Amino acid sequence: MSEMEKLEGALRFIRGKTGFRPKAAVILGSGLGGYAGQMKIECEIPYGEIPGFPVSTVKGHDGRFIFGYVGETPVAAMKGRVHYYEGYNMEEVVRPVRMLGMLGAERLLVTNAAGGTTKDGGMKSGRRLRGAVSRSGKGSTSRRPGPATRPRPKSGCSAAGGPTPSG
Repeated sequence: MSEMEKLEGALRFIRGKTGFRPKAAVILGSGLGGYAGQMKIECEIPYGEIPGFPVSTVKGHDGRFIFGYVGETPVAAMKGRVHYYEGYNMEEVVRPVRMLGMLGAERLLVTNAAGGTTKDGGMKSGRRLRGAVSRSGKGSTSRRPGPATRPRPKSGCSAAGGPTPSG
């Protein structure tokens, strides 16, 4: 089955559960899953129920789509995600993000647990990262994936200093 066929099957399944059309999407990284509780939730769908969807094996990654409102904005939130180092291939890793676009999301906010990377950067501090996206397909993804019990690869990312600017 092609990747597009898997995505179309997953889309049919999700549309069978909800007609919700997000304008924006957010991937809630480690420690931010509680943010979903601030949304006016319309529907939740665990990844494990969606045909062809990968399920996270990382502790603390709930693994579900949450559809609801932040203020007046319809938002799809990914509460937990899968990682290449869990043994998934890159098509599987990005499948949920592709689905967000197919559902209608026009903007995506990605979060992760990258705080505390300097002496003065404690927990819950914000950081703007550079070099976090590899467009070449090389870097940490060139290592052989394995189960979540293996040590995580080093990201090669560095903090760009100071808190993330607001606005």
